[in-house]
Amino acid sequence: MESQSSDIDILKQYLKSWEGLRDDQIEFERLAGLSNVIWKVTALAENIVPKSVVYRKFATSSEFVDRSLENYIFNELSKANLGPLCFGYSSKFRIEEYYDCNEVADEDIRNQDIRRKLAKNLAALHSIKLSKVDERPYILKNIEEGYYLKEIEKKLANTEFSEDELKIIDEIKKTLFSQDEIDFLTSILPKSPESVTFSHNDLHAGNILHLKESEEYLFIDCEYSSYNYRGFDIANLFVETILDYTHDESPFYKIREERYPPKNELEDFVKYYAFFKVIAPKDLNEEEAAAFLEDSAVLDQYLKTTDRLVEFIEAVDQIMYEASIGKLLSHYHWTMWSVIFSKKKETKFDYIAYANDRFKLYEKSKAEFLAKKVKID
Repeated sequence: MESQSSDIDILKQYLKSWEGLRDDQIEFERLAGLSNVIWKVTALAENIVPKSVVYRKFATSSEFVDRSLENYIFNELSKANLGPLCFGYSSKFRIEEYYDCNEVADEDIRNQDIRRKLAKNLAALHSIKLSKVDERPYILKNIEEGYYLKEIEKKLANTEFSEDELKIIDEIKKTLFSQDEIDFLTSILPKSPESVTFSHNDLHAGNILHLKESEEYLFIDCEYSSYNYRGFDIANLFVETILDYTHDESPFYKIREERYPPKNELEDFVKYYAFFKVIAPKDLNEEEAAAFLEDSAVLDQYLKTTDRLVEFIEAVDQIMYEASIGKLLSHYHWTMWSVIFSKKKETKFDYIAYANDRFKLYEKSKAEFLAKKVKID
């Protein structure tokens, strides 16, 4: 495999058990990924451990990503059993533990059993403390420091866009970077310290593994992870159910708004997230946790007997409100990201069209948010 000989050399360097393999005993299989080039690499020989690994080659650009920090986060999550093992890394690649797993589909978020397990896992991720990571919320930091605008201006100065694309970008800039819009966003951002947690920041079905051996679910691809508003992750998981990235014709995605889960499913997710994040005892074992997940009556009984029902209801209400803000922030952030990440030679994906669609969804979600807020007020 001439074109991948340098990759094979890297793998042999970090995987000592692979050192004696011939190049034709190492097989590459391309995996899906918008931001990076990702391979499943398998040793075609007996009694080799690890048999397969994930070989992730980072995109050449570094927008939104500090690779050194990303690798630190990856290792810390691995230590906390919240992520795969790392066999080696640099600023250009990472070699990761490969899991035999089933694909998680967007519609799985609609499955009650799966949804509740994901809520429990997200509560665990949001409870981790990482000392080397800036605790300022990611979205707020980017807005306050003008990062989005700086990167878009840099993109415009160094990239050739069509007239139609420039019109889309100009409309996004005029609206989302106006002082009125910035004032609006900063005014609705959650103010409570509990609202800011270590977050995944790119949570969707494609970044979740369903492990065959243990039947557990694992969050992967934490390259955008940082401290952020917890409502962002919750909302993003649900927003992504309407986005189909498997479409094989331009613009290589489809938006299906009718697939957005109903409110009662979001409430069920938040209910279990709030329980495991705020209420559940720290020494809760897996068997006890499973009982809560399987039967909401067990949860209701626990809340009554511990006299924490009022606290729980308040937490659920607060997190539901934060998720409504998170829905706006998700569309806002990915609109910016799409412009900044556009015109990559290695992908046919139409990032400008995607930015325009996320921008329209932002405006629609904002109108819905304001309508509900008026009713509340």
